[in-house]
Amino acid sequence: MPSFESYQYTQPTTGWYDPHAQECPPEEHPPVDDCEPCPPVDDCEEPPVECPPAIDILPIYQYSAVGEDGETRYHYSPKPNVGNGWTENGKQFFAYGKNQPGIVPVYQYYAIYPSNCVKYHYSTNPYVKNGWKLDGIAFYAYKEQQSCTVAVYQYCIPDSDGGIKYFYSTDPHIVKKGWEKEGAVFYVVERPL
Repeated sequence: MPSFESYQYTQPTTGWYDPHAQECPPEEHPPVDDCEPCPPVDDCEEPPVECPPAIDILPIYQYSAVGEDGETRYHYSPKPNVGNGWTENGKQFFAYGKNQPGIVPVYQYYAIYPSNCVKYHYSTNPYVKNGWKLDGIAFYAYKEQQSCTVAVYQYCIPDSDGGIKYFYSTDPHIVKKGWEKEGAVFYVVERPL
């Protein structure tokens, strides 16, 4: 701690000022010789978060299938061909294939309903309940928005079996009859499809 002599009395309204402190005196007061000028406001902003290097980035494909009940359901995978009656609809977004600092697992859940169709749900929550069974980690993504990411939105609709079907997209303006947008659920690498 500086000695008492190192303090200067500036004005009766402001009290003691420590010229060794990093803060500058208020602008309405005359400058103190020992204080460096304050940096411009732009220099004080936090630098943007650096995204991990573009390694282990995988395209995530969207698949669709029509169940015995006649309803379409969706599945997302880094595999270019999942087979078993699923039709590939193209690349939906890009995500990480391995864990890296700053990203989290996106878990894949499935449910089988009385009509014998399998439905999928994706979440950063490792403890989803309500009839969903954990099927492992599908890919990795950010839980919060970063400068290098784009949001993935979750849409849902009740199905004829009393369950819920999910659809995922980076497009926040999808209008599909009966589908409701629930909001951004995770954030993925921004890349052209």
